[in-house]
Amino acid sequence: MTTEIIKTESTLSDSRRIALVAEKFWPFSGPTELNLGELAAELKRRGQVVQILTSKLDKMWPGLLDYREIPIHRIATGSGPWATLRNARRFSKYLRGAESLDSILVFGINMVTQAVLRTMGQRLPVVVFVDRSLLDGGKAETIPPRQIEALKRSRAVVTDCQELAIDLSRLQGMPPVQIIPTGVTTVEKPPSLSSQSGARAALSEAHPILGVDAGQPLAVTSLTNNNDHGTLDMIRAWSTVIEQYPGAKLWIVGEGHLAARAWQLIVDLNLVHAVIMPGFFDDDAELLLAADLYIYACRAPRADPVLIRAMARQRCVLATSNRWTESFITADDNGLLAPPDNPSALAEAILLAFAKSDLRSRLASSGVQTAKLHFSLRNQADRFLELLQSPADQPCESAL
Repeated sequence: MTTEIIKTESTLSDSRRIALVAEKFWPFSGPTELNLGELAAELKRRGQVVQILTSKLDKMWPGLLDYREIPIHRIATGSGPWATLRNARRFSKYLRGAESLDSILVFGINMVTQAVLRTMGQRLPVVVFVDRSLLDGGKAETIPPRQIEALKRSRAVVTDCQELAIDLSRLQGMPPVQIIPTGVTTVEKPPSLSSQSGARAALSEAHPILGVDAGQPLAVTSLTNNNDHGTLDMIRAWSTVIEQYPGAKLWIVGEGHLAARAWQLIVDLNLVHAVIMPGFFDDDAELLLAADLYIYACRAPRADPVLIRAMARQRCVLATSNRWTESFITADDNGLLAPPDNPSALAEAILLAFAKSDLRSRLASSGVQTAKLHFSLRNQADRFLELLQSPADQPCESAL
């Protein structure tokens, strides 16, 4: 089975009223939420009339606010028995009472998605985007049959990598699945040592646990909502790294099902002062600027938006070899590659990166060009607009 990823530089000029719907958004700020905000801003820049619809999970939160001059409407939610169903109905009620919309982009497959599709799916184009972090345990087979049935009303289901698209397409009754890679805005000027020191100082002021001295090696990686044990491989590799660089720090950002197990391994290996799990950041610009290296250690070919964002920020990346990473990373050209499920080889690659600052700079400079070519925010917006501008009843052929 092959997957075609269509690229276009066209600019679609027709202005549409688009709602982006996400069960969780700011102050929740994982990579999916960050990309949602950037995509919304790009659509607005194109002249689209954009709003964001999300949950009001705290009664003290305002029901309406601006995010980069884009209105966010928060729908009040409750708790207790049948809360999920009642909350989904509140989204349906809002959409029925809202002023005219031309199309809807929904993030995730859940009860809110089901409610949106049942309310609006036959009235206007509804596109559903899903990545691993938006699935329970990162597994497509966890999607309930009733939600798959509701997805038949969507214009298309979109994901960010081939492996997940294949998993979704295998589910009986799924509508067409397309692949639209994560979009990023690249940094044209290479970061300076002084800007890196400034980012480290700012993060240290925000929380003392994030203190990293100038010249102290720092790597960042992500823990996402899946059960890939690559994060555990990296923690084991760090035991070797600190033998040569005792002050080296590893930050595992984000959350996921393996968080408790990862922390226990950190404790067991006596790495509590070397490996930090700070959770999510509402803006990853300073986080990535502070790092010397971004590491992707997944064993399976899972897309990682933060790796792409690191390349766009001109940070050196080290990734385990799989179908996804090898599709855009060439070893010693725009990044470093190491075999998966091999902590010793991963540690060796990390030590190489830390030892050679000129190598990191060269790979980062090449990597930003890769991000610009393969992961353009403009291309991502074009692809979504193509889907959102099509009539609701127009069939959409799968890219698989």
